Amino acid sequence: MGSAWVPQGYTGGWAQHYVAAVRAQLKEFGEWVKHRPSDGADDWVFMHYIAPPDDLHLGVADLQISEVNPKLRGLDADFTVPAQKYKQYAEGHARNGTGSIMIVRGDLFEVQDVKRNPWGEIRLELLRISGGSDADFYTDLASFLCPGGQSC
Repeated sequence: MGSAWVPQGYTGGWAQHYVAAVRAQLKEFGEWVKHRPSDGADDWVFMHYIAPPDDLHLGVADLQISEVNPKLRGLDADFTVPAQKYKQYAEGHARNGTGSIMIVRGDLFEVQDVKRNPWGEIRLELLRISGGSDADFYTDLASFLCPGGQSC
């Protein structure tokens, strides 16, 4: 049956309010993260970082288990260069390292999955790069928020 019962051309009120609802949630829970595409310059995007629940520590070195990967939620239109799944093939493959890396609170994450919906929302599933960090993250963020060294 699908949507056969809906009149042709009907869009409804949901689509026009969806982006406003996501923006309201970003206002409440969002933070600036850096998007590092392999085919463009770094870009700042305001997104909601959804951290995984508590990890299970097994007591063996750094071994731990998480229920889910962390995610970022935001609006696709906020990206200058579209976010893409990070690709890592066999060693020496020409396309290794293509796609997107997200930097959240100074930690580097590979984008493992990109989910877009028809209303403009984007959800990025992330995988933390072991030992990966951006030492200049907070300095760059301060420069982005207060350009030219002006006081904010």
